[in-house]
Amino acid sequence: MEKQGIRGPPYKFLHGNNKEVELMMREAIAKPMDLSHDTFSKVQPYIYTWTKIYGDTFLSWVGPKPQLFIREPELIKEILNNKSWDYRKPDRNPIIEKLLGDGLASTNIQKKWAFHRKMANKAFNAECLKVINPFVYH
Repeated sequence: MEKQGIRGPPYKFLHGNNKEVELMMREAIAKPMDLSHDTFSKVQPYIYTWTKIYGDTFLSWVGPKPQLFIREPELIKEILNNKSWDYRKPDRNPIIEKLLGDGLASTNIQKKWAFHRKMANKAFNAECLKVINPFVYH
C-alpha cells in the first residue's frame, strides 16, 4: 500500500493499532469538551489524528486485519457507485448483530441489501414524503 502512496500508523505485532486507539480514546474522554457541534475529534480521535498526519486516505490495523479509511469524496463516490460489492462490510460482533438485526444498514449480503433498499425506496418516494411532511414540521 505504501508504494501506492497510502500510509498509516505502523503495524504492531498481534494488536495492530488497538493500543493506540484505546489510548487516544481515553485521552479524548478525559478532556473537557467545548460546547460546539465539532464532536469528531472527541468521538473518533484516532481517525481525526491520523487524517491530519497521513491524509484523507490511510491504512490502520485492527489486530492483524488491515483497515482502509477513505475520506476523499470523489473516491468514495467511485467506490459506492462502481465497486460497492468488492468491499464487504466488516463482520459484526454477534451481540451487535442481535441488537441491530439484518436490515439495510447492517446486512453484508447483496441480495438482502437490494431487497431492503427497494423497500426503503418505496417508503421514501416523493408522494409518501408529502404526506409525512406536515407531521415532521409540527
